[in-house]
Amino acid sequence: MSRNPPRLIIHLGQHKTGSKALQSFLARHVPRLAREGVLYPLARPRPRIHAYAVSHHRLYVLLRHEALLATGDAPTAARYLAEHGRHCAPFTTASAFFDWLEHERRRAAAHTVILSAEDLLDLATAHETGYQPATAAAAAQHLATLARSAGFAVRLVVYLRRQDHLLAAHYVQFIKGGGRADLDFAAFANAFAPRLRSSDLLRPWAETFGAENILVRPYERTAQPAGIVADFFEHVLGRLPPPAWTPPAADRESVNASPDRDHLEFIRRLRLGLVPGAAGLGVEDVLDALPAAATASVGPAAWLSPRERLALLAEHADGNARIATVHLGSTDGTLFREPLPDASAPWAPHAGLSPEREHAILNRARAVGRRPARLVHSLLRSCLGRLRRLRSAVRRRPPR
Repeated sequence: MSRNPPRLIIHLGQHKTGSKALQSFLARHVPRLAREGVLYPLARPRPRIHAYAVSHHRLYVLLRHEALLATGDAPTAARYLAEHGRHCAPFTTASAFFDWLEHERRRAAAHTVILSAEDLLDLATAHETGYQPATAAAAAQHLATLARSAGFAVRLVVYLRRQDHLLAAHYVQFIKGGGRADLDFAAFANAFAPRLRSSDLLRPWAETFGAENILVRPYERTAQPAGIVADFFEHVLGRLPPPAWTPPAADRESVNASPDRDHLEFIRRLRLGLVPGAAGLGVEDVLDALPAAATASVGPAAWLSPRERLALLAEHADGNARIATVHLGSTDGTLFREPLPDASAPWAPHAGLSPEREHAILNRARAVGRRPARLVHSLLRSCLGRLRRLRSAVRRRPPR
């Protein structure tokens, strides 16, 4: 009697759907998962960046590099690897990553392997805007070849967020996380539009792996009353996590709070060097000084009027209905159950960041930034940043 092939579950994203919370939980319980025959592999050395350390960002970088090569864009591939290749150690190719993965699976006698890299769905990070369909298709094909060559039965898991929520959340992450600070919301929305077309993003993965091998879950309170961790365990692993499996302690990285418009505009101006008296202040100082009220009412209503939200959702209605029909077996074509915005609801546009409000945010952030431990951390971070920039410059320097 032949044995069933090992399962490979690949969580593709989407960004801004609780991925860090899920990855942090899985990373925290690697030994417990292993005792149940489930491998969540974390290679060493661990990256310094928390999001990379608890996920499989290495695989994403390698796949993107090799997909760029496959589409004939060698110069961009070389630049990309020079900038991001340091995050992939000890691997230099996606094939080497899969060789290690299979070795680890056999060593652990695991019947299931979980990989999670939310950059994979649209093959771009939360600090970028555009979408390249050809590169994404090449990455999907390359990943399928590697997984099947290793003998895995593959299942993809995708969490999708409604477009009005996704656009607002992505812009917040884009600005606070290091995207182009010269982009205001309107410019960002225009540049980011292709990545709101969830149906288009799913297409290369469905064509490569088969729609029947993709589990799509709506990311909204109605579908996930207990959150993404419980949802993933129930719908992907077939059970709820035991009560003893506690989540990691909440911190800035795992919580990933979204600041309100005033604080985000302050961060944007800070990164552009437009805040008087803010020398030496970092984005993390602003985020760590956020009062609870600054994150309590953040959402699409802070950025778009009800009519604008309705127009955006109407634009994506057909694509969402296709996803619901094909991937969820919906008979009414409904992907998201959250009520639509009320067009008659009162709404006022953001009045802008006043000088008084800017000064108050500056003072609060400075109080955090002046703590001795923060000053030492800031100095170390600055030195490491200079070393990385110097190393990148040396790598890009042409040979004599």
